[in-house]
Amino acid sequence: MGVSVWSLVLPRLPYLAVSNVFALIRLLPKNDVDKDIEILTLRHQLAVLQRQIDRPRVTPADRALLATPGAGTVVCHPRACNAAP
Repeated sequence: MGVSVWSLVLPRLPYLAVSNVFALIRLLPKNDVDKDIEILTLRHQLAVLQRQIDRPRVTPADRALLATPGAGTVVCHPRACNAAP
Protein backbone atom coordinates (compact mmCIF):
# COMPACT_ATOMS: atom_id res chain seq x y z
CA MET A 1 0.00 0.00 0.00
CA GLY A 2 2.63 2.50 -1.02
CA VAL A 3 1.76 6.02 -1.99
CA SER A 4 2.57 6.89 -5.57
CA VAL A 5 5.39 9.39 -6.01
CA TRP A 6 3.29 11.39 -8.46
CA SER A 7 0.53 11.85 -5.90
CA LEU A 8 3.10 13.60 -3.72
CA VAL A 9 4.80 15.61 -6.47
CA LEU A 10 1.85 16.88 -8.51
CA PRO A 11 0.18 18.95 -5.74
CA ARG A 12 3.52 20.65 -5.08
CA LEU A 13 4.06 21.84 -8.66
CA PRO A 14 1.27 24.48 -8.69
CA TYR A 15 2.45 25.72 -5.30
CA LEU A 16 6.01 26.15 -6.58
CA ALA A 17 4.79 27.89 -9.73
CA VAL A 18 2.60 30.35 -7.84
CA SER A 19 5.27 31.09 -5.23
CA ASN A 20 7.86 31.76 -7.95
CA VAL A 21 5.45 34.12 -9.72
CA PHE A 22 4.89 36.04 -6.49
CA ALA A 23 8.64 36.19 -5.87
CA LEU A 24 9.15 37.62 -9.36
CA ILE A 25 6.37 40.18 -8.86
CA ARG A 26 7.94 41.19 -5.54
CA LEU A 27 11.31 41.81 -7.19
CA LEU A 28 10.04 43.83 -10.16
CA PRO A 29 9.42 47.22 -8.48
CA LYS A 30 12.65 47.16 -6.48
CA ASN A 31 15.35 49.56 -7.46
CA ASP A 32 19.04 48.72 -7.48
CA VAL A 33 19.68 50.04 -3.96
CA ASP A 34 16.99 47.79 -2.47
CA LYS A 35 18.36 44.79 -4.35
CA ASP A 36 21.92 45.55 -3.19
CA ILE A 37 20.76 45.81 0.43
CA GLU A 38 18.94 42.48 0.15
CA ILE A 39 22.02 40.82 -1.38
CA LEU A 40 24.24 42.16 1.41
CA THR A 41 21.77 40.96 4.04
CA LEU A 42 21.60 37.48 2.50
CA ARG A 43 25.40 37.30 2.26
CA HIS A 44 25.67 38.24 5.93
CA GLN A 45 23.11 35.58 6.89
CA LEU A 46 25.01 33.00 4.87
CA ALA A 47 28.30 33.96 6.52
CA VAL A 48 26.74 33.63 9.98
CA LEU A 49 25.30 30.21 9.14
CA GLN A 50 28.60 28.99 7.71
CA ARG A 51 30.38 29.97 10.93
CA GLN A 52 27.91 27.88 12.94
CA ILE A 53 28.67 24.67 11.02
CA ASP A 54 31.41 22.62 12.60
CA ARG A 55 33.82 20.63 10.50
CA PRO A 56 33.08 16.91 10.60
CA ARG A 57 35.08 15.01 13.16
CA VAL A 58 37.08 12.35 11.33
CA THR A 59 38.29 9.40 13.37
CA PRO A 60 41.31 7.26 12.47
CA ALA A 61 38.90 4.53 11.33
CA ASP A 62 37.22 7.00 8.98
CA ARG A 63 40.59 8.04 7.60
CA ALA A 64 41.52 4.40 6.98
CA LEU A 65 38.25 3.80 5.13
CA LEU A 66 38.69 6.92 3.00
CA ALA A 67 42.25 5.91 2.18
CA THR A 68 41.20 2.60 0.64
CA PRO A 69 41.47 2.52 -3.18
CA GLY A 70 37.75 1.92 -3.77
CA ALA A 71 36.44 4.57 -1.37
CA GLY A 72 35.93 7.19 -4.06
CA THR A 73 34.16 4.96 -6.56
CA VAL A 74 30.41 4.68 -6.75
CA VAL A 75 28.97 1.22 -7.13
CA CYS A 76 25.70 1.24 -9.02
CA HIS A 77 23.22 -1.58 -9.38
CA PRO A 78 22.60 -2.35 -13.09
CA ARG A 79 18.84 -1.75 -12.83
CA ALA A 80 19.35 1.52 -10.94
CA CYS A 81 21.83 2.80 -13.55
CA ASN A 82 19.64 1.77 -16.51
CA ALA A 83 22.48 -0.35 -17.84
CA ALA A 84 21.75 -2.94 -20.47
CA PRO A 85 22.28 -6.54 -19.29
